Amino acid sequence: MITGYCIAGLLLIIGATSFFRHNMKYENFYVVHHLVFALFFVTAAHTLDDMNRQGQARSQTFKWFTASLVYYLSDRFSMRMVGTVTMKMPSMNDFYKRVI
Repeated sequence: MITGYCIAGLLLIIGATSFFRHNMKYENFYVVHHLVFALFFVTAAHTLDDMNRQGQARSQTFKWFTASLVYYLSDRFSMRMVGTVTMKMPSMNDFYKRVI
C-alpha cells in the first residue's frame, strides 16, 4: 500500500512539473524528471507484494518496466560508446543579415 502512495506521489510531481515546465528553470525540470527512475523501481517493488496477493500470479508490470529500463540504458550506453559531437550553431542574426 505504501508503494502505491509513492507511485501516485511521484506521478503527481512529475506531471506537475511537466504542466508548469514553461514557468520553471529547465535545470529543475530536468532534475525532477529523473524521478522517473525512482518510479520504475517503486513500481517494480509494488509487484513484489506477495502478502496481499494471496497466491495470485505476479503482475506483468515488472516485465514491462524492466524491458523499458533496459532499452533506455542500452540507448544511453550506445550513445556513450559512439560519442557526441559539439557543433557551433549559427546565429539567426547572421541569417537575417544575408536575407535582407
